[in-house]
Amino acid sequence: MSNNLEENILISSSYNTKNEISFILDSGATIHTCCNKNLFSSINSTTTSIKWGNTNETIKASGVGSISLVFTSTNQKVVLENVLYIPELGVNSLSLSLITSKNYSLSFNKQNCYVYTPNNTLLAKGNYKRGVSVFSAISSKLPNLKVSNKHVATLNTYIA
Repeated sequence: MSNNLEENILISSSYNTKNEISFILDSGATIHTCCNKNLFSSINSTTTSIKWGNTNETIKASGVGSISLVFTSTNQKVVLENVLYIPELGVNSLSLSLITSKNYSLSFNKQNCYVYTPNNTLLAKGNYKRGVSVFSAISSKLPNLKVSNKHVATLNTYIA
């Protein structure tokens, strides 16, 4: 990746921090979720519902689609496919079990969580905030954001 490309990504993420998106790593989730419809590059209707928390409460997804992100910690582009759009959650989540089922690996230390692709490339570095791993990203849909069209990973979710 060229220094100019890295510079453009860093400038975009630091200049307009309101465009930074947080995803929490959820060890109990079986699917990725997003609460912001504007992040989806494509979205379709769905009849899928999820159970949330320790209750039997179910929340109906308002849609399912794809999101293209650039992790700010590594400048790596990722496409999340079959992500549930659930505005009521108020949080974006990455499913730990889904990530590891696709042969991605994670490592943890006292301060950070790291996600590696199957070929051991660092995909993202998360920080602990209030006891959870949080990954920061920017949408690759942002205007004037210069990102290589080459993406490092596609994380799929298959909905039965």
